[in-house]
Amino acid sequence: MLDKLRMRWVDTGLWEKLEQKKTVVTEPRGGGKGDFDELLQTYYDAIKYCEGRDGALLIAVCRGKVSEGLDFTDDNARAVVTIGIPFPNIKDLQQRRQCCFQRGPWGL
Repeated sequence: MLDKLRMRWVDTGLWEKLEQKKTVVTEPRGGGKGDFDELLQTYYDAIKYCEGRDGALLIAVCRGKVSEGLDFTDDNARAVVTIGIPFPNIKDLQQRRQCCFQRGPWGL
């Protein structure tokens, strides 16, 4: 989904406009911990040493690596925009029990 969004923004010219204002960093699909650490360092450096740009923009997906226990303090996250709400994992035992419970007496 993130790749499709990026391609759409490239096609419409929005991506170029974003890059003129901020350093744009996107969460990699897959990859190892070293790749992710390098991505975060790039993001933090872009914020700390913003040369001609106004900080950085980190684009990531819900339930991705960025959502796993990271703490964006001070200038590292001045705003958060969430687009779309992730669907629950239908294979999760707790989620299945909740669905069965709701379907039971209420017939939902």
